[in-house]
Amino acid sequence: MFEKFKEIGRNYFQPIHLVAGDSLHVTYYRDETGEVVLCEAKINAEQAMVVDEAMLFEAVYEGRKVLGGMVLEKK
Repeated sequence: MFEKFKEIGRNYFQPIHLVAGDSLHVTYYRDETGEVVLCEAKINAEQAMVVDEAMLFEAVYEGRKVLGGMVLEKK
């Protein structure tokens, strides 16, 4: 899958309950300054779930740098 994977930022928040068809727009900030990092993500839920964490990451895929964001399901 990814040749390299580096976590750039990670943030916990109050749980958000999503159902299929919901959209969640997440903007990633640098913790120390509040400055916006060059990544935003729009997550479209395909099933019901509860999320409580967002992560910004950098990776290498097929020799190319990737910046991405994702939300994680609550444990």
